[in-house]
Amino acid sequence: MRRTGTALCLLLLAAAGLRAAPAATAVAHERRNVVVNDPANPTGMQIRRARPADEPWPAYFCEVFLWPYSAEHYNHIFTTMNQHGRRVQFIGNTVFATGDRWYLVLRGTREMVDLMGKNVVLESGGHDLRLQPVETILREDPAGDAWVGLVAFARPARPLPRVMSSFGLYGNAGGVHEVRDEEQARRHFAVLRDLVEFIERIYREEQRPRR
Repeated sequence: MRRTGTALCLLLLAAAGLRAAPAATAVAHERRNVVVNDPANPTGMQIRRARPADEPWPAYFCEVFLWPYSAEHYNHIFTTMNQHGRRVQFIGNTVFATGDRWYLVLRGTREMVDLMGKNVVLESGGHDLRLQPVETILREDPAGDAWVGLVAFARPARPLPRVMSSFGLYGNAGGVHEVRDEEQARRHFAVLRDLVEFIERIYREEQRPRR
């Protein structure tokens, strides 16, 4: 297996995270369709699998986009806000567009995710569009140590390439998010093939009977 600079660093960090959550690792490998070959880059990357029409998007997101459920992966995709004892993480570069909803993704304690999900809005750059949350769908983090909040907004009639999030309890701080549909999100959150192969090897080693 090839192990060059950046790839090797990612592999070692991911391995540490995976060993901290072996149960979640087992889930990932019992369902081996979490990632699939990228036809546009068949040797270097793997993209997140597509969602069947009958699979609810919240369950799909947690299984597929949070994989490999490691600390390194979470540190890579989430931005952390911590002010006056209020700590929450959110995916800072993407709002997920699916069906008639947009989703902003939060992570933290159940209470904090629920609170922040009620105190965030999405705005256009010129502030001529302001979206209030419709609901927050709470899911247990596959890693088992937090909750994931999928904050749903009604998709506006006017398409927008990006929006800004604004958290009222953080002095309206937030992020600038690309609005990505399901196909765009699958490719944006692609995974190095070397990383997938390494995770599979770690899993096989963990499943071997101990002498």
